Amino acid sequence: MASNSAATGGGKLYRSITLVDETSLSVRVVDKLLESKMLGLDAEGLAARSRGRISMVTLATLWRHVYIFDVKESEALFEEGNLKILLESAKMLKVVHDFRNIAETFYNTFGVKVRKVFDTHSAYQTIAIQRGVMESRVLGMDELFALYEKPPNPDSTYIKCWLNKDPTCFVIRPISTCVACYTGFNVCCLLSVCEDQVRRIRAKYWPLLAALSDDQLGNRTNSRQLVQQALHQATRDREQDLKCRLDESFPHNYGV
Repeated sequence: MASNSAATGGGKLYRSITLVDETSLSVRVVDKLLESKMLGLDAEGLAARSRGRISMVTLATLWRHVYIFDVKESEALFEEGNLKILLESAKMLKVVHDFRNIAETFYNTFGVKVRKVFDTHSAYQTIAIQRGVMESRVLGMDELFALYEKPPNPDSTYIKCWLNKDPTCFVIRPISTCVACYTGFNVCCLLSVCEDQVRRIRAKYWPLLAALSDDQLGNRTNSRQLVQQALHQATRDREQDLKCRLDESFPHNYGV
């Protein structure tokens, strides 16, 4: 499968979608992607977000070119196709969403330890903590895109209806155009959400985001301690901001 579309035509965010199901093609694609500074990443399969089997790995470049690695048809893509090297590389940042269970499945099933991620759920939590709020609710991708005023995935409703009737929709082969477009849109939109979140996170909260994102990979960090420190800092920031506003509104010589 290889398709092309306008970047925004018909609600699409991607420029092209390429299906990678042969190791020779995978090697060439991975070599190209290893030169990237940032990639959108997601995985689908049979209940993949609930530690189910992963059947496809989708990656998007900043130029909105999408590559779908069909690991159901060829698990050799991980080793012989160098997909494992790409996922474990610390050279580029991988933008993901609520990645904990998927990262665990990658490791337990394929021996792949994903590295260096920006988790948009962790960023969502970090932005809330800046306001002094501990946000534990996990947003679905549709909710996440709406929150940051991104266009809705045009294939989302159809895919959800399909999943309700047949949970194996991401496992069926050949991969349907609808499934390819759905996953391609999501990984491209994650890159756009990331750009917005980066602008909203203040410098002093970046260590917290890094720790929360690392937690999503199953790594032990001091994130709980950092969360408490950040919440305390957020309270102090709000108090200082309030004091400054009061001082501006009511100068010390007010009424004298």
